[in-house]
Amino acid sequence: MRIRIVEVYQIYFRNNSFVNLIKNKNIDYDVFWFFKRRPDRLFFNKREVILRALQSFVLGLIKLRGFRNKKIICFGGHYSLLLLTRLFGPFLGHEYHLYIYNYYLHELGNKKLIKKILHFLLNTKYSTMVVQSAFELNYYSSLSKNIVHFIPYCEAPDFVLDESQISESRYLFTGGYTNRDYDLIIECARLNSSVKFVVVVSKLNKDLKREELPGNIILYEDIDLATFNILMAKSFGVVVPLKEDVGASGQMLCIGAMKMAKPIIYCNISSINYYFSDNNFGIPYTMGDIDSLNKAVRKLFSDNFDHLVLGKKAFSHFLENFTLDKRNEMLLDIIMNQKL
Repeated sequence: MRIRIVEVYQIYFRNNSFVNLIKNKNIDYDVFWFFKRRPDRLFFNKREVILRALQSFVLGLIKLRGFRNKKIICFGGHYSLLLLTRLFGPFLGHEYHLYIYNYYLHELGNKKLIKKILHFLLNTKYSTMVVQSAFELNYYSSLSKNIVHFIPYCEAPDFVLDESQISESRYLFTGGYTNRDYDLIIECARLNSSVKFVVVVSKLNKDLKREELPGNIILYEDIDLATFNILMAKSFGVVVPLKEDVGASGQMLCIGAMKMAKPIIYCNISSINYYFSDNNFGIPYTMGDIDSLNKAVRKLFSDNFDHLVLGKKAFSHFLENFTLDKRNEMLLDIIMNQKL
């Protein structure tokens, strides 16, 4: 058996932990990428996403022969490989199989047209979904006749900054592009005028009313990842304000905060609450409920609450359960042992 690992950008293969695991186990493999360079921006608009998907499909079609009789683990370029598999799966050899991982749909998943497209793409014996939330497990199981696997979103414990960069400031940090309830954050900031909020968004966030921001919110737009991490590392704590329960959302923000030993206020829904067993590693609030969020913020900033202890617990929990090494072993086990 030969494994092919697919990423969108070549740079993602630099010190790739999944590649390193396969090397160490002496498994036959190769790698494939669609584009050499990744733009510096954190967020992309819909037009750019669609254009990249079309380009990926054409590139995959040109290189289709190289996919024959391989187990494909796809970390990026999902739509192109799903469509290629749906169209050409029977001609790609009896050992060919596609594993989709790291795929995010967000609120688009509620649209009937998207469901019909996914039903068409997924209902082939040549593909398998590996998802990152309980919601997604149920969602994709309803669209596909195939087994859907669950692996939590994980990251490497590799965050390192100079001591001078991580001196703590007394502000609450949040950020992200899709599925964020920034209206609730603004309302919470108005109720807690003594608490500063640092919010990182994309200019593409149309639902954020910038002219209505209270004075205790500091807004950053379209910053690079390094600046994003520095702002989070300096914070007193992190809030993950999700707007809808629509699958994998907020996980990178959660894990990033845990790696930095930050106390986390999190929206108590299935996409992220599995990170916080019995609420021992974070402070939950009810989605869309301002009273619940306000109570969580006041608890975090109260004088008798030790936020450092909560952050350290979250960091230890991350190391024990949500590192890339643990994810890689689970992913490889699915690829090697799933009966097709």
